[in-house]
Amino acid sequence: MDKLNIDMIKCTKINKELCKSHSISPDAVMQLSFQLAYKRAFNNYVSTYESCSTAAFRHGRTESVRPCTMSTKQVCESLLKTEGRQPDFNEIYSSVKLCSQVHNKLMREAAMGQGFDRHLFALRHQAIVHGKQLPGIYTSEAYAKMNHNVISTSTLSSNALLAGSFGPVVHDGLGIAYSIQNDHCGAIVSSYENQCNGKEFVDSLGMSFDDLFQILKRGQKKIR
Repeated sequence: MDKLNIDMIKCTKINKELCKSHSISPDAVMQLSFQLAYKRAFNNYVSTYESCSTAAFRHGRTESVRPCTMSTKQVCESLLKTEGRQPDFNEIYSSVKLCSQVHNKLMREAAMGQGFDRHLFALRHQAIVHGKQLPGIYTSEAYAKMNHNVISTSTLSSNALLAGSFGPVVHDGLGIAYSIQNDHCGAIVSSYENQCNGKEFVDSLGMSFDDLFQILKRGQKKIR
């Protein structure tokens, strides 16, 4: 507990109403903001986890969604390479719309049992239970990196909840409990002392919210 740090942010610029006015998923915007913030703060892209309910199935629990995609990378690269000069907002706006489409597809697939994380976990578990040799994928660097979730996220969607949080799932990670409501969005970010700098991430997240607000604000004029 002594090594756990908590940082918070609340933003009234980004909200559900703004996102929906553009037919953009509010959750996709939040996840994009996390990728943009991490890239700006630490100049990297890392394994990212988002939980998705599989309640459509009897005894369903969760599946993983992987919000760090080539689409989110495109937005991050476009925005950050234009820092200090005027970005092409029309191009970036289109990229944000694409992010939403990709994110929605991933969410639908996960909710309907078409994700890959639980499937791979089940195959690994069965191999161990039955004394089978593990396929090479489970000892690969890619699989290890994929399961080292530096960014672990969970949303608090109920209006009855004021706030909540959880710890990072890896020593050098961030635990991001977030919410987006009709008039604001926000996140509570946990990190460990002398590991990933949660305050730096939150400061960068504030800048990311500002960036995305400007993109959607200009897009608002475009769709009118």
